[in-house]
Amino acid sequence: MKVPFFLVVALCAFFATSPLQGQPIAPHLRASLDSALALLGMAVDDCTMPPDLLTTVRHREAFHDSIFVNPLANFHATSAVSASLVAPEWEQRRRMLERLLGQVGVRSLPHEYYEGGITSTDAASRLGIDPYAGSGFIGGAFLTQYIVPFVQAAEDVHRVSNTFVRSGVVVEMADSLWMTSKESETATLWQLAAEEDRMRDRATAFFENVLMEPYVPLFSHGLHLYGHLLETVRKSARAHDLLMDSVRTTVYSTPFGKIAVGGPGNDVYRGVFALIVDVGGDDVYLVDSLDKSQALETPLTVIVDLAGNDLYRGGNYSFASALGGVSIIIDATGDDVYAAGDFSLGSAVFGVGILHDMSGNDSYSSGQNTQGSGIFGLGAIVDDAGSDTYRAASQAQGFGATRGIGLCIDRSGNDIFLAASPFVDVLRYDSHNVTFSQGASLGHRPIAAGGIGMLVDGSGNDVYVSDIYGQGTAYWFGIGMLHDLSGDDRYQSYQYAQGSGVHFANGYLRDGAGDDVYSSHGVSQGCGHDVATGILLDDSGNDTYASESLSMGGGNANAISMLLDAEGNDSYSIFNESNSLGFSDFRRSYGMIGAFVDAG
Repeated sequence: MKVPFFLVVALCAFFATSPLQGQPIAPHLRASLDSALALLGMAVDDCTMPPDLLTTVRHREAFHDSIFVNPLANFHATSAVSASLVAPEWEQRRRMLERLLGQVGVRSLPHEYYEGGITSTDAASRLGIDPYAGSGFIGGAFLTQYIVPFVQAAEDVHRVSNTFVRSGVVVEMADSLWMTSKESETATLWQLAAEEDRMRDRATAFFENVLMEPYVPLFSHGLHLYGHLLETVRKSARAHDLLMDSVRTTVYSTPFGKIAVGGPGNDVYRGVFALIVDVGGDDVYLVDSLDKSQALETPLTVIVDLAGNDLYRGGNYSFASALGGVSIIIDATGDDVYAAGDFSLGSAVFGVGILHDMSGNDSYSSGQNTQGSGIFGLGAIVDDAGSDTYRAASQAQGFGATRGIGLCIDRSGNDIFLAASPFVDVLRYDSHNVTFSQGASLGHRPIAAGGIGMLVDGSGNDVYVSDIYGQGTAYWFGIGMLHDLSGDDRYQSYQYAQGSGVHFANGYLRDGAGDDVYSSHGVSQGCGHDVATGILLDDSGNDTYASESLSMGGGNANAISMLLDAEGNDSYSIFNESNSLGFSDFRRSYGMIGAFVDAG
């Protein structure tokens, strides 16, 4: 996979503390881009934007400004992040997650090593249970491996969650600020303006009062508990036959919530459990839709399922949903079905929510703020293998809002990513809907900056479908990235997509090897709008691009817009060539750069 020459910056915009090595430069791509910029009387050093046009945006970090100063370096960051997130070694992935969190203000995470912290007897005593009496010797030993790290995390997580509950306007608006409603479809422009004014005052109070420091223990425990669970699952897999013969289903009541160990049968778990470890069987997990107060009652939840074709069915705030806490699901094997509501399936609002499915052809279906959604938190959905289907409404599949990291990571398989939103884009269209998915970031204009949203797919012939905002898109001081490393892929969207930065934001789409098809209406395929960056880079393959207008390296209102295709026999179809294929205009007393480069 080739990386363009401008990625050899010594330190990429994300990781100022640690240089990352780039891949060899593709000389023909460098020469082509140099030639294109020379036609404009420009050079690569001109690909920069002033970071100080707006000085009042809250929750801006150094990484936000660095992206404006050197937006092209972020393809190097995209490549480096992707390589770490799909790596098999947990330590490499952990370091990358900590670096990403550092960019949104969660720094100096303490290392919580669970080995040797407390004894199994201490853990059982704090839970008030005897795991051996209920589950037998082997079942008790199996459960003990999980309750020791659980108890070590639980006490701190519950303490921080209580602080969150008492935070007033912060807990009141932590979720509602990011909810989309269908009520706006019938509102008049005057009603929309009045509601916007009302919400702006409340949002200002929220963003002025919120701090990240009190919640650092959630991120520390969340990451290290997740890593410890991964290792314990691998150890359990080596003894799986013995566990299937020996473990029987038992449920315990504890001060932290219900805990269960599941045997080889087809178990049904109803309601919220603090901890479930199940060795096998086609199990069913059922959680009714929760309101915010109910979701806050159990701030630490863990499910580990070692085998079986399982069904996870729930409503809002269910299954790897962190609200002022930590929530983790690891499902080791089986063709599983996950169906949930809003704030689910790897969602975090002030905390860490991770859903990790290690194998099988799986199905994920949920609402908004889901499937790798981070808002003042780290939300991730990870799938290691299998041909999977992802369906969500909006703000999903790698979505990062203010001080949030949202990751959707699928390592292999022929996958389908579908964002089918019910929320009409009332400001522009009657027949199109807002999705903000598949590597998307959203700030709260004009008050607060966005976060980091990223979708990474390792291999397979994949299909991506979104509508308004998707596939490497960002709005208002955020960064949205989609990186597909290999496969013959299909990208379909309507607007603000496929490498589109909108209003002081940065959107990137990068595709590695494969014969790909890109289809959109406009403001897409490497389009920046209003002091923003939008870039689409395709490394290789015989690709097909189709769009209506303002695409393929065409942008407006002082932006950097580029379509870069490194090699292959490619096809480009554009209805309106006057504002595409390398288009730029001049506003606010300074210009912009639009470049269309086919280098091979």
